[in-house]
Amino acid sequence: MHKCPYCFDDVSPDTEGKECPHCKNIIVDDLLKIDYPDSDKKACTYCGKKINKPAIYCKFCEHWLDELDQSINDFGVMEE
Repeated sequence: MHKCPYCFDDVSPDTEGKECPHCKNIIVDDLLKIDYPDSDKKACTYCGKKINKPAIYCKFCEHWLDELDQSINDFGVMEE
């Protein structure tokens, strides 16, 4: 099973280098190869919707959840 390294949703192996169908990010990092589905969920700190626990990007509100990118979001640098 292959997962997007950002939203942690299932993707096909040929998605690498293309857009993730779930979070719409271009996959430039290696796909995660996991033999089991991850059912653990957490609430997004921005919109509160349930996302996969290891995800670093919310596919619903399009915010990065890791510490560095979260501070960039807070300053509005990534906003259009």
